[in-house]
Amino acid sequence: MKRRNFIKSVGLSSAMLLVPYNFGAGLSDKQRLVRRHQIHMGTKVELVIKECEYSKESIYDAFDALAQIDSLLSLYRNTSELTHVNNMYGLWHGVTPHFIKVATTARRIGEITDGAFDVTILPIMYHWGFYNCDPSSRSLRQMLELVDFNQLQVQEQKVRIASSGYGVDFGGIAKGYGLDRMAHVLRNRHIRCGLISAGGDVLAMGRPEPERLWRIGIRSPYHPNTLCATVEIEDEAVATSGGYENYKINQGRRITHILNPRLGTSTDHVHSATIIAPDAMIADALATATYVMGIESSQRLLNDMPYVEGIWIDQHGQFIFTRGIQNRLQIVN
Repeated sequence: MKRRNFIKSVGLSSAMLLVPYNFGAGLSDKQRLVRRHQIHMGTKVELVIKECEYSKESIYDAFDALAQIDSLLSLYRNTSELTHVNNMYGLWHGVTPHFIKVATTARRIGEITDGAFDVTILPIMYHWGFYNCDPSSRSLRQMLELVDFNQLQVQEQKVRIASSGYGVDFGGIAKGYGLDRMAHVLRNRHIRCGLISAGGDVLAMGRPEPERLWRIGIRSPYHPNTLCATVEIEDEAVATSGGYENYKINQGRRITHILNPRLGTSTDHVHSATIIAPDAMIADALATATYVMGIESSQRLLNDMPYVEGIWIDQHGQFIFTRGIQNRLQIVN
């Protein structure tokens, strides 16, 4: 029996952006929150924890953990493990357990989404001129032949890209894993309550107060001071994907950075896709995948995934969401 059904609600013409909502409102003096932020992975990363659990060492260690993931998985660093793997096809590379975990998860998400999530999308990203490079002169059809997540192969603690011309881009999964690593460090430092946010990804630890969950605001980038909805989470992560911020204009056509790996072009059947999951890496990857897949295919996928919920805004501006999240989601009319 299917675990849940999709519910359609009142429509809003907007896209989604996750933001920490109403931090600290109504908290007692004993529950006051401390905020710290740094820039990593090209975005502002903010950490909020209870003042009673705060220590400089814990904060520094958490951000250092994120910086390590960035140094390993970045396309912009010549010394990163990802750059070495991309540059030396056919050879097995000994890599860190972090790389193995992300690569293994990326392959698994690729398999269960039938290729809607494919980290070998890099040739198509280059084709459209993303990552500050000139668009490729090769045809889109030629570049599509170089997209196949099975080319990223994992063997114990080694990885390789099997054939020439393929390239891996962890942009749809690495940030989520980085947030998971930050949370892991904080929990090892006996911090049980906190919130980590980075662009469209948010990870919650515990509750701000025993009777309250963390509340995350969903807002429109077209009306940044207006909330579309709020969602409450506890020991979960939320990630949203949408094509409204990062895009290219090619011959008058808008090409978003979230591309359909099967077609090599943008999709327009939803304005955004948001996933709630037990960890940020899974939420990050599934937000990208379900944005590409569309709502009906996403429904079939999430029905078989316990503890994973979805929220979408379709092309008509209507909210569609899984039943399991409805009691924690409030749409702002």
